[in-house]
Amino acid sequence: AVVSTQSTGGKDRGPYLCAKIIRRWLTCTQYLEMCDLRDNQIGDLAAREIMDGLMDRKTAGLKSIQFLVTCRMDASIYKTIQTLGKKSGKGSGKKKKRKKK
Repeated sequence: AVVSTQSTGGKDRGPYLCAKIIRRWLTCTQYLEMCDLRDNQIGDLAAREIMDGLMDRKTAGLKSIQFLVTCRMDASIYKTIQTLGKKSGKGSGKKKKRKKK
């Protein structure tokens, strides 16, 4: 998909438009395991879209994914993304052994 990066009001809308695509992707795919956007300055508006996508994913009952972003955004949005974007420990690691009686 090609995303227009035309400027409006002196601001680049490219990150926001990409984040809208990512939000849709987060909400619809069950196979996503990780997304790393750490080297991108996405800004508050795009970060809110990603946060909403992670919330939509949780509401839809899809498994959690590892989602990495830069901290260059509103602190509360960053914290929420970090919380929602943590890979859950379910199903990973070794199973506990039961003691025989």
